Amino acid sequence: MATASRRLMFFAAFCAAFLCSAFAFSQTPNDDAVLRITIHDTDGDPTNGDRGVGSGVIIDKFEGGVYLGLTCWHNWGDHADLKTAIAYAQPVGDTKRRITPLLSGGQEFDVVLFTFESDKDLPVARIRPYAPAAGEQLQLIGFPRATYKAQRRVGVVSSIEHEDDRILQVSFPNVQQGFSGGPVLTADGELAGIIFGGSFTNDSGMITHSEAIASEIANTDYAVRNEIRLTGG
Repeated sequence: MATASRRLMFFAAFCAAFLCSAFAFSQTPNDDAVLRITIHDTDGDPTNGDRGVGSGVIIDKFEGGVYLGLTCWHNWGDHADLKTAIAYAQPVGDTKRRITPLLSGGQEFDVVLFTFESDKDLPVARIRPYAPAAGEQLQLIGFPRATYKAQRRVGVVSSIEHEDDRILQVSFPNVQQGFSGGPVLTADGELAGIIFGGSFTNDSGMITHSEAIASEIANTDYAVRNEIRLTGG
């Protein structure tokens, strides 16, 4: 009987801790920096609809209502051969905005930077300039299965050992297609990386961490490089 009581107490404590952590993440100030990425392929027919292909995140804002966004290259590159395709980013609480590509890492580095314009005052997720640590709790936000409402997943960094040192494994449950490019945020709302792949059966996700993204931005010669402000930089 005592054993059963201890198990019940442990389970209750576990649930309370989980609910507290989930609540803390639900209050993350920059979760609305997430973007829904879509492709519109007219193919000669302007009535064709948009296809949700993934997620993204706003990482900076410039004068004139120009925003800098980040997503996975494969969200973009998988449709690069569609000459009639137009890519859009839809911020939370705003209409879809046409994307202008700025920098692509290609297949080797699954990251693409882009700009879009909006007259809204949209939130920005600042990039944390160092990688998450093993055991750190993180939150993933995105649009799985082309849904219109952002969903969250909470997990911990389960492995920092990978043949590519730009990649970490996080124990996110139920990672589905459409999360790709979605922001992975710390409890303070800083951008710890973006997700590019995962396993539905193993409850894990692979992320490109923020230090690698920050380094790629800092070492790349493009028009707005010097305008990007990194947290702590």
